[in-house]
Amino acid sequence: MIEDILSDERGKKCNCVCPNCKDTFIARLGEKNAYHFAHSGEGCDEEIAYLIGLYNLVREFTLGSSVTLPKLILYWACYSTPFTTQNFFDRIRFFDDQHNYNRTIVKESISIKYDAAEIIFHGKRPKALLLEYHSRKMALVIKPPATVCKEFSAEPYSNLATIELNASDIPFGMLRKDEILGLLNEKFRDCRWLYSPMAICAIDKINEENAALIETMRKQKSLEKHNQSKQRETAVAIHSNHAQGTHNPKAAIQKAPLDEEKLRKGKAEVLNLFTQQKKAIYDSYGQRWIKCRKCNEIKPLEEFDDYDYGGPCKVNSGTCRACLRKTNS
Repeated sequence: MIEDILSDERGKKCNCVCPNCKDTFIARLGEKNAYHFAHSGEGCDEEIAYLIGLYNLVREFTLGSSVTLPKLILYWACYSTPFTTQNFFDRIRFFDDQHNYNRTIVKESISIKYDAAEIIFHGKRPKALLLEYHSRKMALVIKPPATVCKEFSAEPYSNLATIELNASDIPFGMLRKDEILGLLNEKFRDCRWLYSPMAICAIDKINEENAALIETMRKQKSLEKHNQSKQRETAVAIHSNHAQGTHNPKAAIQKAPLDEEKLRKGKAEVLNLFTQQKKAIYDSYGQRWIKCRKCNEIKPLEEFDDYDYGGPCKVNSGTCRACLRKTNS
């Protein structure tokens, strides 16, 4: 890195070459401009040179240090039909930026030491880093800073398991090489999977979870119809009382005390259903549940005020009375 060059190594004394065209580099360590390397000749494609240098740096890191691979987590939406080997990879996702999907962990994070690493090129441009561990191969693609590549699209390499390393916010040109290698150790912990053939191992588990969600939604739909029917009956009765002059405005509908055992079981049923905010969430006992946006606790509807939950895209989110009291106190 330019920050590794000492003042008495300025100019051609740095003994550096361009990663792309191998032209001799000049270390510019002036007082006006930021320190930088410059071609001694006509120069070449700076973007490709930068990317080759970046891939070489990451290659050196992977061969010299143990690397922590992230958890392999699959994200999927609920389907009315089972997942099969034919539709599996069309239905699942390896990352979820919008947090809209169900998730299933396939494999926990592990720390490994690669045996070999090779840069794969597409023409003159580096495409991926091919990594080998105990004769098994996987690929790594690097997301560079936007100042280098304004249009970047991470794609799996061939049919190999592929992870993406996000190097877009590493301040290259401001740090020494040892500092950047230290940052890469943390960046590998935040890598995300783009593809892994191992995902298919989770097909039975996902099918079980998918079937359970379908059954829960079926029960919810049935309960919603039942509740709507009850609401219509109540409305008719109130209208009839008004017509007969027997309506008492002070009268309140008394609800039966909540059964602790049913609450415990009902809460367990709905814990994994709060990935959507479009339909109200009920358990099999007919109890509606809301998640407090303050304390993140899932509680019965009775612990929320009717003006503090609901609305577009937040029908199952609100602020419970306990948190409201803390806020107002």
